[in-house]
Amino acid sequence: MKALQAMLALALICAALGPIRGMAEEQDGITLPKAPIQVKTVLYYRDGGTTGLVLEDSDGKEFKLCLDGRMQKEEVGTPLQPWLLYVGATHPLDTGAVMIAEGGVEEKAILTTLETWLSDNVSDEKREKLLTAKGVPGLSVQEVDQLRILRVVNYLKKRNEPNKSMDHDRT
Repeated sequence: MKALQAMLALALICAALGPIRGMAEEQDGITLPKAPIQVKTVLYYRDGGTTGLVLEDSDGKEFKLCLDGRMQKEEVGTPLQPWLLYVGATHPLDTGAVMIAEGGVEEKAILTTLETWLSDNVSDEKREKLLTAKGVPGLSVQEVDQLRILRVVNYLKKRNEPNKSMDHDRT
C-alpha cells in the first residue's frame, strides 16, 4: 500500500512537470526516473561526504544523482552552500551534473522515489539499526549502501519539511 501511495504521489508530481522525453517526466531538461527503481550503485566520496547513486528505472534506463557533501571553505562574503542535489552524474564535478532547485518539484519527486525504494527494501527495524550504528565497521556492504541512501533521504526530508531551518548536517 505504501508503494502504491508513493507511486501515486510521484505520478502526481510528474504530471505537474509536463511531458517527458524518455523516462518519466522532465522539467527544464531534467529527466526523472519511472518507479519502481533499483539501486545499482552507491558511491561515497571522501571529499566531505558526497553520496552518488546510480538507479535503474522500470524501463531499464539509468538515472544518476548525488547529494553534494564537499567540504567548502567560507570565503569573505560568500555563505556556505547547502548540500545540493545534482542529477545526471554521481558527483557534482562530473560531466553532465545538473543542480536541482533546493526544495523544488524535482527534488521532492526524487525524495518520494527514494522513500518508496526504502519502504520496499529496508524494514523499519533495519533502518533503526542502521541509524543507531556506531559508524560503518561491522555493517555489511549492503547495509552501508542502505545507510547512505537512508541518510540522503533523511536529509532531503528534513530540508523539505515546512518551516524547518537546515543546519546542514545529514543525519
